[in-house]
Amino acid sequence: MKFGDKLSILRKKEGLSQEELGEKLGVTRQTVSKWELGQSKPDTDKLMELSKLLNVDFNTLVDDNVELETATNNISNAATKNEGVSTDEVKPRIWLLVVLITIALIIVVILGTTFIGDRRAKEEEKNGIFAMSLT
Repeated sequence: MKFGDKLSILRKKEGLSQEELGEKLGVTRQTVSKWELGQSKPDTDKLMELSKLLNVDFNTLVDDNVELETATNNISNAATKNEGVSTDEVKPRIWLLVVLITIALIIVVILGTTFIGDRRAKEEEKNGIFAMSLT
């Protein structure tokens, strides 16, 4: 199993996001993402820190010939351990929020325009009557 796949599985098992793991290691989320995608590998010091943070033997982590014992179980454990809302659940909620805010803004604009139009009409009517009475 490739290093990046192991890293992703172990990170999820520990309930860490890429950003959280990056913060603990002093690197960016993008760096962790590159490691998981196999675009780069961490230096030895970071590998040692990773093995400690992810509770895995250093050799198991770095040797592509060594498989994680329960890789499929690790993914399901990560899903149950992470008590927060998944990003798949958040995306539809964000779209719903955007739609609701847009509708509310449209209603406010329509009501505001109507109210301002009514006030202008009343003012013009007042001014028109006042101007007629002066002549």
